[in-house]
Amino acid sequence: MNGEYRIGDIVLGNWELVNLLGQGSYGKVYEAHREDFGTLYKSAIKIMTIPLTRSEVESALSEGMDEQSAASYFRSFVGNMVKEFELMAELKGTNNIVNYEDHMVIPHSEGIGWDILIRMELLTSLPTYIKEHSLTRSEVIQLGIDMCKALELCQRYNIIHRDIKPENIFISEMGDFKLGDFGVARTLDKTAGELSKKGTYNYMAPEIYRDLPYGSTVDIYSLGIVLYRLLNNNRIPFLPQPPAQITYYDRENALQKRMSGEHFPNPVNADGRLSEIVLKACAYDPSMRYDNPAQMRADLESILLKPSEERLIYGEKAELEYHSTSGKGKSSSEGPRHRKEITTDSVTPLFDENKAVSSDVKLKDASSRNVTLCSKCGNRNPEGSIFCIKCGNRLDAETAPIRNPSAQEKIGNKLKEKKSKAQKSVVKDAAAKRPVREKPAVRKNVEEKPAARMDKQKKSERKTSPEKRLNRKLPAILLSGFGLLILLVLLIVFLPKILTHASVRANSVSEGSSEMPSVQISEEVVETFQEDESV
Repeated sequence: MNGEYRIGDIVLGNWELVNLLGQGSYGKVYEAHREDFGTLYKSAIKIMTIPLTRSEVESALSEGMDEQSAASYFRSFVGNMVKEFELMAELKGTNNIVNYEDHMVIPHSEGIGWDILIRMELLTSLPTYIKEHSLTRSEVIQLGIDMCKALELCQRYNIIHRDIKPENIFISEMGDFKLGDFGVARTLDKTAGELSKKGTYNYMAPEIYRDLPYGSTVDIYSLGIVLYRLLNNNRIPFLPQPPAQITYYDRENALQKRMSGEHFPNPVNADGRLSEIVLKACAYDPSMRYDNPAQMRADLESILLKPSEERLIYGEKAELEYHSTSGKGKSSSEGPRHRKEITTDSVTPLFDENKAVSSDVKLKDASSRNVTLCSKCGNRNPEGSIFCIKCGNRLDAETAPIRNPSAQEKIGNKLKEKKSKAQKSVVKDAAAKRPVREKPAVRKNVEEKPAARMDKQKKSERKTSPEKRLNRKLPAILLSGFGLLILLVLLIVFLPKILTHASVRANSVSEGSSEMPSVQISEEVVETFQEDESV
């Protein structure tokens, strides 16, 4: 059909184009219907034309190509685009990847050109969805979790998407966020050296922009920028906040700051741990980002709150709701179903960058976030910084960040304490209502240990009266007194005799020292000794 398709045309057999959903760099996306036995089926059909215009062919011819060489050149380009079909076919049937159905390549009847038609499941793009429905912080976190699951699957097949942006994120009727448009993706095993620079500059990783070698972390960076924009009043890093108008100079300046490694300010509607996760994903140095999407998903799941908990923490500022400029968005029942309830007031639409956002929506920025100490001056730099803000010294990538508990975590701890107290009170009330059971009688015939018997005896002795204790000790007292009396009598009887005998002996010794006379003992002394011997 030479690239000319209109509403009402029948393509891919019996699919009728009924509505233009959008268009991109290489084609348009239509909503298509097919009726079979009274049942209406819906799909999305992406139509790409290569080359886009006749001027591209003329440009190739002007560079020295002939018709055959130009045709071969554009045919190779068609082959590259068909790679999208292979990727999507491999990822078909997953919850967070857009489902591919079938495709067709139609060559032009005249001149050089091909039409590529891809049929996919019909979904709502994120920009369209946000114009008509509300988004909460929890839904932004859930979007990040679903995109991380999609990237985990891509990593399993060695696929780098390289074009993650809001326009390539879709939401299903069940509320699942899905990643689509693999038109610029390449597999790692089919590339050598530096990969081509493709994607959108607003979400492009610095290493791609600078034509440096890169890996799968470029998708984590792009996802981080998407989350940053959703939490920053629809402004990417370094753009002025509403109600300021965005100029061409603002965009160029923001791009230059981002590609030079300047540290991002915190998103205005994210605080604590959420801000830390987003800034880590957007780190300038790839080694400072998450190593894989599974790590980022785990951190996001750890802070995902229920709607009731979110309202308790943030109060009236819990939800960030966006609507179209024409008025209030549709209710959730008219579009894809929400996983969480939404009841909030309206604010400025997310994808209208020149509109102001109400000041009531802005949240107080949390002071607690990860910091990295500079080894030279000791300055506390935000996590992800490459150079010290104060002295310009390059920060050590291995320096462990110092983490303070966020306000959200403190409130979460208080909620846990309240829950535990409530549970304890319920248990106490239940215990009070139970009938009191009598304690079983203690067996008295059980033998006690010797140590236990000794302790009981000591305790019983302490409890007895002084008279009883004296009666118990009286026999021992009398026996000791009788012994002392006997000892005293013996001393009285024998002590004089011993003293007399000692004095006589001393006198005899003193007399014998001068001369040696014969010893004469009186009769009285003899009688005394005889008495002693008899005794």
